[in-house]
Amino acid sequence: MEATLRMDLRQLELLHELVKKKQGQWKGISKASKVLGFSRPTIYKALELYPEMPKNPKKIIPNYVQEFEGSPTVQSFRQKYEGTLVDFKPSLSTGLKAWKILGKKDPLCWNKADFEKLWHHETFRDSMTGKIRPTRAVQLRLWMRHIRRHDLLEEFKTKGLKRPKGMKKLWYLTLHEVKALMKAIDRLDILLLARVGLETGSRISALVTITPNTIDFENNVVMVYERKVKEWVSKTMRKEVMDMIRQYIEDHEIKPNERLFPFEPQTYRKQLKTYGKKAGISKTTSPHILKHSFVTQASAHNVSMEVISQQTGTDPQTLKDFYLFINPDKMRSELGQIKW
Repeated sequence: MEATLRMDLRQLELLHELVKKKQGQWKGISKASKVLGFSRPTIYKALELYPEMPKNPKKIIPNYVQEFEGSPTVQSFRQKYEGTLVDFKPSLSTGLKAWKILGKKDPLCWNKADFEKLWHHETFRDSMTGKIRPTRAVQLRLWMRHIRRHDLLEEFKTKGLKRPKGMKKLWYLTLHEVKALMKAIDRLDILLLARVGLETGSRISALVTITPNTIDFENNVVMVYERKVKEWVSKTMRKEVMDMIRQYIEDHEIKPNERLFPFEPQTYRKQLKTYGKKAGISKTTSPHILKHSFVTQASAHNVSMEVISQQTGTDPQTLKDFYLFINPDKMRSELGQIKW
């Protein structure tokens, strides 16, 4: 959630590289906002607090987030669910997005028309089904309960929102799209994240756990923490990509326990989506499509199910149900043996 974003030294270094003061005014604000994934007011606030590079920057919370969390309704939401609700942060984030969509209207005053607008808003929509994403639906229903609008629960149901099994198999990047995406990315850290994501088939929550200490350059192995299965998973990498990682660590002087990708996952989601559009890719280009693409392409190139499962840390049955698209060439070859 944007309220927990922290501009560390590396982010501030990049900010000051992108923004320069000329004739008493800051230049490059829009570019910095796009690159860093922060809003323009947040960029201005950071520059106001740190007109020069500080040694120990403090946490920066955007003004609009402070305004949102200052609401008594939101404060009571935090008091009630923080520490007790597993997906408290995503639910609070959904509330923040909804609040902005509704023109900063107090959540206590949200009515049926407001939830109707949110239920069909593109921000919360699943690109494949055209319906609201199930997780967002559950989180909005939580807000209905919190403001005591239980009467709306019958109007906004979650049943039937999930994608039919197998539909996700259509969601992956072709080799042509992968090349177009790589060509469109002009930021080294995003390019490296995309390459590592494609090589390892990791979720974004796992990619952001990579530090120099979790990398074995001698054996070309990276260890990541896959939060969904609560395990550290070993990922085998090609030497070409390992050399890119080594050079990146040296160039940016990343410390042994410092993360290679220090931003919050939503920052990378926003960046990859932007670059996907720039590359002319019609699919939603999020970090997770990199995992789908790895599984699909590995299967198409006859990599065994055992190896794909080990590399991704995903159960083979789950791979069959949600990831593995058919290999048309293999199907045609084998079916061609049938003599009618």
